[in-house]
Amino acid sequence: MSRTQELTMQDITWKMIESAQIKIIKEAFRLRYRKDSKFISEYAGYVKNLRNAENQDEYIKYTAITLFPNSQDIENGIKDRHMTEEAVEDVLIDE
Repeated sequence: MSRTQELTMQDITWKMIESAQIKIIKEAFRLRYRKDSKFISEYAGYVKNLRNAENQDEYIKYTAITLFPNSQDIENGIKDRHMTEEAVEDVLIDE
């Protein structure tokens, strides 16, 4: 998938979300976060909940809507976490 193609919600699967979360955890370990840090614990919980969900695709939609009920919240969430759109794409897309 080239970087110029636009991802839609239908293109993003729960496996891609899971893979991105695992990459984030691995990067945190590389940056020397402790196993018991709040950051690692939260992301490990996200992965565990996603894997245990009865319908993973519906779970990610529900979670996204819960975390970001409107587009303004999404923009604020990205700014609050100091993540650019390109950084998010880097995590989601394997080149």
